[in-house]
Amino acid sequence: MADATDCDDTDADTNPGADEYCDGHDDDCDGTVDEDSAVDATTWYGDLDSDGYGDSARTDESCSQPSGYVSDATDCNDGDANTYPGADEYCDGHDDDCDGVTDENTAIDVSIWYADGDSDTFGDSGRTDIECNQPTGYVADDTDCDDTDADTYPGADEYCDGHDDNCDGIVDEATAVDASTWYKDGDSDNYGDSSLSQAACSQPTSYVADNTDCDDTDADTYPSADEYCDGHDDDCDGTVDENSAVDATTWYLDNDSDGYGESATSDTSCSQPSGYVSDSTDCDDTKTAINPGASEVCDGVDNDCDGVTDGSDSLDAILYYTDADGDGYGTTTSGTYACTQPSGSVVSDNDCNDGDAGINPSATEYCDGVDNDCDGTTDESDAADATTWYADNDSDGYGDDTNSQNACSQPSGYLTDNSDCDDSSALAAPGLTEICGDGFDNDCDGSAGTCELTGDIGLSTADGKHTGESAYDYAGYVVAGVGDINGDGKDDILTGAWLEDEGGNAAGSAYLIFGSSASNASLSAADGKFYGENPQDRAGAAVAGAGDLNGDGYDDLLIGAYGYDDGSANNAGAAYVLLGPISGTKNLGSIYDSRVIGESANDELGLALNGAGDLDADGYDDFLVGAPAYSTSSSAGPGRVYVFYGSNSISSSLPASTADAILVGESNNDEAGLRVSTAGDWDGDGFDDVLIGALGDDDGGPDAGAAYVLLGPVVGTINLADAHLKMVGESSSDKVGFALDVVGDMNDDGYSDVILGAYQQDYAASDAGAAYLVFGNTTVSSMDLSIADVKLYGEVKNHQAGYSVAGLGDIEGDGDPDILIGAPKADSSAGRAYIVYGPISADMDLADAGAVLKGEAANNFVGRTLDGAGDVDGDGYRDLLLGAQGEDTGAKDGGAVYIMLGLSGW
Repeated sequence: MADATDCDDTDADTNPGADEYCDGHDDDCDGTVDEDSAVDATTWYGDLDSDGYGDSARTDESCSQPSGYVSDATDCNDGDANTYPGADEYCDGHDDDCDGVTDENTAIDVSIWYADGDSDTFGDSGRTDIECNQPTGYVADDTDCDDTDADTYPGADEYCDGHDDNCDGIVDEATAVDASTWYKDGDSDNYGDSSLSQAACSQPTSYVADNTDCDDTDADTYPSADEYCDGHDDDCDGTVDENSAVDATTWYLDNDSDGYGESATSDTSCSQPSGYVSDSTDCDDTKTAINPGASEVCDGVDNDCDGVTDGSDSLDAILYYTDADGDGYGTTTSGTYACTQPSGSVVSDNDCNDGDAGINPSATEYCDGVDNDCDGTTDESDAADATTWYADNDSDGYGDDTNSQNACSQPSGYLTDNSDCDDSSALAAPGLTEICGDGFDNDCDGSAGTCELTGDIGLSTADGKHTGESAYDYAGYVVAGVGDINGDGKDDILTGAWLEDEGGNAAGSAYLIFGSSASNASLSAADGKFYGENPQDRAGAAVAGAGDLNGDGYDDLLIGAYGYDDGSANNAGAAYVLLGPISGTKNLGSIYDSRVIGESANDELGLALNGAGDLDADGYDDFLVGAPAYSTSSSAGPGRVYVFYGSNSISSSLPASTADAILVGESNNDEAGLRVSTAGDWDGDGFDDVLIGALGDDDGGPDAGAAYVLLGPVVGTINLADAHLKMVGESSSDKVGFALDVVGDMNDDGYSDVILGAYQQDYAASDAGAAYLVFGNTTVSSMDLSIADVKLYGEVKNHQAGYSVAGLGDIEGDGDPDILIGAPKADSSAGRAYIVYGPISADMDLADAGAVLKGEAANNFVGRTLDGAGDVDGDGYRDLLLGAQGEDTGAKDGGAVYIMLGLSGW
């Protein structure tokens, strides 16, 4: 054929003009194989993001796949490799799977949303919606427990409203915002204890909303309670016994301290304010001498507050009389009482010649035969020219300077000489020879020598006798020399009248008698009377001197009241410390400087007490208080002794349990502490020591008794089993330890010695009694008194010698200490006291005592109590005391105290 353009004459489908196909041949013979215009060329789509899906808007026709193109045209976003058909749909604001829907609820990260019906941002788990985007009214949280209440959701404040506001499954728990704090009300008074609380929506049992109770153990103590004067803060205002207390007393200012107050200035208080009194009737509170109890006197003042000044009732109003001769003396018996002298009147009515101004009571008497001085006697002893004559009662030619008279002529039995020193006996006169032992200053040189009082001496001759005020007071039940209480240089005396009634039935009293020349008097005139606080206190059953407890230079007093009841412990007992100086009639409860109270009922603290010397050598004296009936639940009556050390500041309250030392009886019914004393310096170490009696001790037989020495200083609680020395009675019922005392250094070895009474000892006869001397610094720790250094035994059956014992010091001036031993049952219970002069080194029958002091009448019981009195009259010699509780001079069993002045010079 004429055409020569076929490029493959072996293939009929290949020729110019043939359709080009994608078959690897140049089908149309145009020199190009499989060009883009081939009939079956493929349409390719641009795949910019290389995710295998092309963009339908970007195409390329080609037999083979162009780079960056794919056959798929379904990509809806060819700029994002994560967006293509079948891709995972995400909640990202894109149609990731090219299905025409954006963020459908099948998205991989689709959220579950929960209905929030109450708009509190917490959803209801039971109402959901699955969406990419938060639907209106839905939230991502599903923890709302009440989707109807916008105030109820997890984390919400819990309130006490009966709902579970914070969805924690608990309703109204203690952590609720408005939960109340409740406080323990242990005493059911509707007031709670702030230290015991719990939070709760509702009130727990035994709890209250109040937290102001200050004592949740007392239903009477709470805010707004009535305050009483009881030592407690009843109304919880932080103040005890304030002035607003229901039972507070109204006190009135007593500026002048006369015991009467002014009504204009008052103070309401539980306790008496300083400078105030309960009386309001003073009309001038600037002057002590003006008050309703004062006496009216002529001074231009209404002294007795009765509204009348210088009335005729004035104590010093004067009865004035007419004076005719103008000599200052009147003669009429009529007159007028007045504070101001009327004209022409005088205060005297005793002119014996109102016509002669030279004769009147103030004129000088002369030996002229005229009654110059109107005394009714002519030429009497007061005549200006009378002679002084001196009595010569013993007719020894020497007159008595203390017994004289003036006379115009010599009286019978009188001389002009005045040099006799004892005009009652011709055995004493200047120029005579001294005779020792006859009791006289024979030569009038001022001393009778150091002679001892000897023989039987009736107490009717005592130098002083003080008798009880009323029947059955039993004054002299105890006596004690107490040192110098008022600082006048003379020693003083204290005696107990344990059944005296000043403070109520058997409240008891103690009488203080200041040192002076001994005399006879009723105890109603005593310098001090200190009576019990309450009936049955029995104050004065024990009295003693304490020495100087506070170092102020005055000696101090101890008074026991073993029946005292502090309101909760009957017969617990009390011991009062009264610091000198002190005087007057006073209730012990209002004047004590310190008071020791027993630990428990029936202790009978204060049945014995005494000064202890200076146990700790600190310069302050110390004291002992016995509680012989002290018992516990496991022991009956072992007894206790409390030791208190003195200081410059003595506490007003000294509970027995706070004593510096407590000495405890060994066994039941020992009654340790029925008698207590200092032992002096027993071992010579410079510290005073303690002597304790226990009459119920049974080591020597039932109630043989014992006494203990404990070396000072003593501190803490000490069982008497650990005492330095125990001295044991010889036989049953001796009652050793009922009486004891320190006696000084009897054997001149430099150590203090002690004496012990055993009033039922039977050595001489049944209950004749005995006393034992034990010398100081013995090396044994236990002693049967059968080997005591000296035994002094009673004379007669039932005399009970040793019922009381006392060291007297040196009363007769020979340098050795002397002893006094009482036998109250002697002579039909008139009683005796034996003076035993030292030194003593061998056993002695008291029939051989130096002197015997005998009671005046049966049942006086002299010798039941006795003591050294110190130097009562200040003459340099020691004196002695004897009590006679049954003496009847003042009244039946009123009792008495005898004073015997020092024997030197008798």
